[in-house]
Amino acid sequence: KEEDLRFGMYVDDAAAWLKQLRADGRFTTVSVAGHSEGSLIGMIAARQAGADGYISLEGAGRKPAQIIVEQITNQVSPEIVATSKHIMALIEAGLPPDTTTIPPMLAPLFRPSVRPYLVSWFKYDPALEIAKLKIPALVVQGTTDIQTSMADAKALANGYPAARFVQVDGMNHVLKNAPPGRAEQMPIYSDPTIPVVPKLIDEMSAFVNRLKRGPDSVPATHPPMTDTFVGSDKVKHFLISGFVETVGFSAMQLAGAGRATSLLAATAVGAATGVGRELHDRGTKGLFSLGDLAWDGLGIGAALLLISHTQR
Repeated sequence: KEEDLRFGMYVDDAAAWLKQLRADGRFTTVSVAGHSEGSLIGMIAARQAGADGYISLEGAGRKPAQIIVEQITNQVSPEIVATSKHIMALIEAGLPPDTTTIPPMLAPLFRPSVRPYLVSWFKYDPALEIAKLKIPALVVQGTTDIQTSMADAKALANGYPAARFVQVDGMNHVLKNAPPGRAEQMPIYSDPTIPVVPKLIDEMSAFVNRLKRGPDSVPATHPPMTDTFVGSDKVKHFLISGFVETVGFSAMQLAGAGRATSLLAATAVGAATGVGRELHDRGTKGLFSLGDLAWDGLGIGAALLLISHTQR
């Protein structure tokens, strides 16, 4: 659903494909080329999945809100531009704008169902993200692009000085030869018979052919974990679970619940907290620890024993 979409989902999908291809013995190297908004998606996915190379094609070098303002500046009145800046500042801060202040022509861009996506997207700065790469990179920008500028490409190249920067004269945002005018370019956007600029193909293929495969064992975002029954983290599980049990019991008592009901509710909360932590760890670290759950249970049991020896 549109209201459930987040920018990170695109990154996760791209990273998953990169990992799949990286594990396929038919390929010597695997690179990601990201076009336009995909430039930002690609540079993050390349880092997460351990790609061998990265290519930015007509990518933005500034935060998304800045690009949107620039793109609409020549199409709407100064008043609407100012309103757009105010709305995007609120969205970037995670605050809902007053729907009555949104001009009708901007309603599709700022509709409620798309705002969570904008919040998740606006927090990224491409020039900072590309600086996190440690692999060969190629930044390509056409001189007749009417959506992103040469300043964007230079911001990316400056953010990652190790990247190779290539300027393609006469290439527009959709990678075709085009005149600089917006009106003249519009037919080119929808004409599939116009070929991609040959220089772009030559530069990309040369870049990929020069790559060397990185380590076959790609470091995960989190190091591999093994499950054990003993360890310093088990004490933490024991104490936290006991604490949750005790606090839950006290809260129920203060709310006027009976002793048996309070014990049952506190135990349920403690158990749910432990299972929730393990589900989170499985999603982020790849490990669902039965050992941790066992120590959670011991902590809950110790708290129950302590509570049972206190006065009613």
